Amino acid sequence: MQRLGAELVVDTSVVVKFFTEEAEDTKQADQVFRAAMARTVRLVAPDFLLVEFDNVLWRKTATRELSEGEAEGKLAEFEAFAPLLLVVPVAALLLSILRVSCRYGHAAYDTAFLALAESRSIPFLTADEKFYNKFRPYTDRVLLLRNLPLQA
Repeated sequence: MQRLGAELVVDTSVVVKFFTEEAEDTKQADQVFRAAMARTVRLVAPDFLLVEFDNVLWRKTATRELSEGEAEGKLAEFEAFAPLLLVVPVAALLLSILRVSCRYGHAAYDTAFLALAESRSIPFLTADEKFYNKFRPYTDRVLLLRNLPLQA
């Protein structure tokens, strides 16, 4: 896997791919997941990622991609994985998030991940191509999951 450093901010779009079937970027997500499990990279996220993850599971039940029982199983898998995440209280980031949101004219719940990465001077990995394309011209801190080179 590309050398990403000891820590890496990940957003919900990446973490969801660790536990659910999604067509895109599966191999890259598996690489990041394995690196986290092997503790070669520490994944970092704001605390509301936990609620966002729950929301994605709920959406998948509403669209019948998952049954409620399957969603509960995915949540249990996530909860077993969660101790490997460094979860940062969003309250400590509020001013940074506001400043990043104002600087780029973008919603705080998305820029929170970038603000966290900036505050720790580490990369931020997303699977959200629209977000990546908006922010890439302004910072090299944002990485797109699909662009990670696959290891043999």
